[in-house]
Amino acid sequence: AKVEKIGDVTAKEAITRTIPLIQRDNDTGILTHGPRLLNAPQILHSIGITADTSSARFTFRTRDGATKEATLTAHRRATRVHPLPAPRDIDISRVPLYLRDTSLFSVYPLIEDSALYVRLGAIAEDEKLSMSQMGDSILGSARRNGTRNLILDIRQNTGGETALFPPMIVALAQFVHDNPSRRLYVITGRLTFSAAQNFAATVEHYIPQVIFVGEPTGSRPNFIGESTPVTLPYSGTRAIISSRWNQNTDFTDGRMWIAPEIPIPLSSKDYFAGRDPVVSGIIAIIRNQG
Repeated sequence: AKVEKIGDVTAKEAITRTIPLIQRDNDTGILTHGPRLLNAPQILHSIGITADTSSARFTFRTRDGATKEATLTAHRRATRVHPLPAPRDIDISRVPLYLRDTSLFSVYPLIEDSALYVRLGAIAEDEKLSMSQMGDSILGSARRNGTRNLILDIRQNTGGETALFPPMIVALAQFVHDNPSRRLYVITGRLTFSAAQNFAATVEHYIPQVIFVGEPTGSRPNFIGESTPVTLPYSGTRAIISSRWNQNTDFTDGRMWIAPEIPIPLSSKDYFAGRDPVVSGIIAIIRNQG
């Protein structure tokens, strides 16, 4: 169901009231963090939506168009809303690849369209797979399958360790360099943040042929990051301070995000229906270009 109101306040107004509370590099942060804050009863109370922190009255619009009200009591634990999980009520075979697979790294050949779909869930490694091995896996699969179109999905990649990704940049550059007719599509979104933002900006800088698709990234090409927890000495309050300048493009680059050349936003209708409009859009472009 769609949330129409919380108390007597529309969902749109409720999100607007959270804006002063949201730490962010650009306005995609409102979409990322606004719903999360509205899950917190203390926040609902502080922005004047509820009278206390024990419950809240919601008005819902169901799929058949009916309106229903429900008073929900507060849960003791916070609910994590990102990255997006797969929809609960559809068959696994209908769940898009970016929601179906939650592993660190996965590769799916799309043979019919001479494409390779790669999901990179974090800028990270584990004991079984290094970033260099991930790059080798992409190039090996591309050679075996005659891949002309590489689709790299980092829309749910919230970051990791920036120092790890150079081997992946080399692999992507090699993919494009080996055959000028090859195309590299990178899917970004509101969750593309921190080390993933560094990665996207570095791809843009060193591989000018890249085509960004989806939503704007969640941060700026150049930004202050590397958050460090600090405990204030008198109140004991914990805070986070970002202290490191990340410069991935020219120092004059004041963009708020990397904007996709092919903008395709995520809608709730597509999400609940198990559709991925971004990959579908890329495949339509591939087939149209032949």
